[in-house]
Amino acid sequence: MSQLAPQQPRSVTAMDLIATAIEKGFAPEQLQQLIGMQSQMEDRQAAREYADALTGFARDCPMILKAHDGKITSAKGEQSSFSYKYASYDDIMGAIAPILATHRIVVSFEEPSDNAQVKRVIIILRVGTHVERRTFNVPAPPPGFNATQAFGSWLSYAKRYALTAALNLTGTDKDDDAAGLMDTLSPGQVKDLEAMIVTARADTVRLLQWAKSDSVENMPAKLFGPAMNLLKKKASERNARD
Repeated sequence: MSQLAPQQPRSVTAMDLIATAIEKGFAPEQLQQLIGMQSQMEDRQAAREYADALTGFARDCPMILKAHDGKITSAKGEQSSFSYKYASYDDIMGAIAPILATHRIVVSFEEPSDNAQVKRVIIILRVGTHVERRTFNVPAPPPGFNATQAFGSWLSYAKRYALTAALNLTGTDKDDDAAGLMDTLSPGQVKDLEAMIVTARADTVRLLQWAKSDSVENMPAKLFGPAMNLLKKKASERNARD
């Protein structure tokens, strides 16, 4: 005889409070107070989930490889120029997108302002119902022969700058990330991950597609933490539905 999973207590909603208050004959002012209290409780819970998500992201996010070469030439000419390495916006998003998804963090941007000298770029971070906006001022792109192309390059830079600052991303010139892909899960990690797959009733094939691996044993060790977090969330969601 199988054991039923323990039922999760249902959250009390504002409608529950209103219904109970109406039954007890509460005055309209008291009803409004109850609704306000419930709204504050929901806001605090959403803020906690947001903080937990950012903490988890910071723990799991690797250093971003700076794979591109840039060069700045001063007005004094080539003798005063210098080169540098950087990670493109696409590189950054490619590295952090799976980790953002694991922690349910949604990133979006608002259209830049029209100021001629400095444009305001707003990055929006959302976890569940909690939304935060971070504003960054970025010098406007210089006028050029191809205004559309110049703006596109500037916008990519502005989004990269805002994303890096908002999520406190760090970069590296050394390709440690590629070396890390050669390190696979330890036997203990394989055992723990397989047990969590069963607990979450997850699709192993989809998990391996997400990890870009042909087997659990060959999964990169650096993905163990994000994979466990993903499966734990899936298990929690299933328990809430059962």
